[in-house]
Amino acid sequence: QTSSDDQQQNSQVLKIEKLKPSTSYRFTIFAKSRAGTGQQTGPSTFRTLDRQIPDFKIVKIDENKNETCFNDRSCLIKWSIESDGGAPIIRTEVLYAK
Repeated sequence: QTSSDDQQQNSQVLKIEKLKPSTSYRFTIFAKSRAGTGQQTGPSTFRTLDRQIPDFKIVKIDENKNETCFNDRSCLIKWSIESDGGAPIIRTEVLYAK
């Protein structure tokens, strides 16, 4: 085994959630054992991504048909939210014109 193999086997991952978008954070890491406390790293910094614009996709109602209208007076529109952009969707608007 090489030392890089040892590092990969001993690597740890921590997912930190509920952070604010477009915000810088600092972190420091150290380990403790019965032998004592190891030297701390850092501080290191990371910045969360900016919020993104929500992304929607129009979904076909019936894959075998090319239309979503049932009669001469009503049609059905269906969509799926591909991404909320990192923030809850608070409003959806459907605009149509003849």
